[in-house]
Amino acid sequence: MLGKLLKHELAVSARIIPIFYLAAAGMALLIFASSFLQLHIVSIFLCIPFVLICAGAPLGTYVVIAVRYHQSLFGREGYLTQTLPISKSTLLLSRTLLAFFWLVCSLIVCFAGIFLLPSLLGLTSPTEIWESLYDSLYAYGDELLIAPLAYTLLSMITQGVLSVSIIFFVITFSNTRPFIKNNILFSIVWYLAFSTAISLVKMIAMLFLP
Repeated sequence: MLGKLLKHELAVSARIIPIFYLAAAGMALLIFASSFLQLHIVSIFLCIPFVLICAGAPLGTYVVIAVRYHQSLFGREGYLTQTLPISKSTLLLSRTLLAFFWLVCSLIVCFAGIFLLPSLLGLTSPTEIWESLYDSLYAYGDELLIAPLAYTLLSMITQGVLSVSIIFFVITFSNTRPFIKNNILFSIVWYLAFSTAISLVKMIAMLFLP
């Protein structure tokens, strides 16, 4: 049943989220073409929307994830979803796995687009970019920087899971009896409140923990 839920949610979300990727790819082609034709002013101006699209892909993904979670569980579709012969934990797991999948894809598109931008502008070649990255990874000799890479990867995974958990929690909490009449407004309010509280906890932890 989990596989069927993932397949259904993937089919629905795939109608929207890949639009960000197609937009980024289209802008990348325009930048490359204008740079190849030596239309440098045009290519420079195209960099602004390209960077905005790449940076906005994860944010847009968060929005789509939140909207789909609300629609599938608390909207009109929720009447059908809530009657399925599956546990609540399975429903939540399917949404969480798919949300994490789309977030990873969006982050890859974001970093890859910004990372390859100098190459699209003709300022450097992809080979030089990868050589620079290779030199950075082996900055202290032949040993790969395993610990910093593992820490960065773990931090990104933790932050992604935490962000998705906050989104799902505030939407669920805002659809309880005291807040359901203004659930969208309270979802935003609770999200800002929890995000601010977590940021404060992080700041305090950075001050007192090594």
